[in-house]
Amino acid sequence: MIITECKRRLTKSGDIAEVKSLSFCDRLQATIKKSNNFTGTMLILDCSGSMGEKYDGKSKYEYLLDAIRELKCDKLYFNSVVRTTQMYPSGSTNLTAALEAIPPTTKKIILVSDGLPDNQDSALNVAESRRIPIETILIGDDPKGIAFMKTLSAVSGGRVATNVKIEDLPTLKGQLLALSGSGR
Repeated sequence: MIITECKRRLTKSGDIAEVKSLSFCDRLQATIKKSNNFTGTMLILDCSGSMGEKYDGKSKYEYLLDAIRELKCDKLYFNSVVRTTQMYPSGSTNLTAALEAIPPTTKKIILVSDGLPDNQDSALNVAESRRIPIETILIGDDPKGIAFMKTLSAVSGGRVATNVKIEDLPTLKGQLLALSGSGR
C-alpha cells in the first residue's frame, strides 16, 4: 500500500523514471519531502500490537492519536511496516525500518513507543550513523525500555529521554507539544 502511495505521489509530479530506480526507503523519503509542510521535525509513532492494550477504556494508541492531533510536524507510523498514514495497532516493533525511512533533511526525531524494538542493536546502529537527534518518550515504566530509550537518545545526539506511566497517559499531549515546539 505505501509503495503504491509513493508511486502515485511521485508520478503526479512527473518523476516516473525516478520511481523505478528508487529503493523503498528512498520512495518513502521522497513522499515525505514532497509534503508541502515538512518542518524538519519527524514524529515516529509505534503502532505495534502492544499499543492496542487498554487503560481506562482507551488503548495506548488512542491516547497517542489524541495527543498528536495539534502537532505540526511530519509523522511516520510503524509496526512491522512503515507508513506515512495511520494504521491500527498490530505486528512487531520494527524501529530500524522507521529510522532508515527518515529523510536526511530531518533536524529532529521524536519517538513515542511502549517497548523495545525487534532488534535493539540494529536500531542503535542506524540512529548512531544517521546522527539526527532523537528525543524519546516511552509509554510505561519498564526498566529495560527506559534504558534502551536513554541509550537511543544518547547515541543519536538527542537530549530528552523520558517515560509516561500508563496512568499518566493524558499528560502525553503536553510533553509532545513541548518537545516539538508546535501547537495551535
